[in-house]
Amino acid sequence: AFTLKQAANMADMVVFLMVGITAVYCDVQGLVFGLLVCAFCLVGRAAAVIPLAFLTNLCKEIYRRDLPQEKKLTLDWRKIFMMWHAGLRGGIALVLTLELGPWVDQEQAGTKNTLRNATVLVIVFFLMFFGGSTKVLLKCLDIPMEGTAPPMLIHHGKFWRSMHLVRDRVLKRVLMLREDEKESSSTLPQILADFAEVERRTTSSASLPDAPPVPHVSVRNPGPS
Repeated sequence: AFTLKQAANMADMVVFLMVGITAVYCDVQGLVFGLLVCAFCLVGRAAAVIPLAFLTNLCKEIYRRDLPQEKKLTLDWRKIFMMWHAGLRGGIALVLTLELGPWVDQEQAGTKNTLRNATVLVIVFFLMFFGGSTKVLLKCLDIPMEGTAPPMLIHHGKFWRSMHLVRDRVLKRVLMLREDEKESSSTLPQILADFAEVERRTTSSASLPDAPPVPHVSVRNPGPS
């Protein structure tokens, strides 16, 4: 685990170092296109986060109406804002852009370079302004973080009970049946292999040559001379 963690940290450092160096060589066209992509990313993330957050609160109000308000774990505007704010773009977007082939430049030359420069600009912008301000905003909005957050109150509702019912009555029986079939199918070859081993040993012992008879030597006890 330690080796994998260090390798992941090293890969992140290499990617962001390459992004920082490449950002210096961005042209004007890539800069303009990158700013437009940043704006579209922010609008698209807001269009995805806000409706889903309200839908989540609605479901919690319906299915947890018997619980007190502090145990419903609804999302307030501060948490919704931080969910929108936390949309970072990183190394995966850059790798996908670098994997583009020469077919991108068929209609217009330089399209691949523009996409690469815009992706680098988006990564730098989101990491600097959004990633750098995350901790400050969490403190300003009084959202607990790290070890100061209270333990989550997990409520097992109807959906949780129905999934456990499916697991106990359907999945366990199917999986146990398959395990029994595997055991029975693996037992027969083992039995045949044991029989073959016994037969081989019997045949090899029967084919050994008979040992020569040991001559009987009689020793006479000499009498007194």
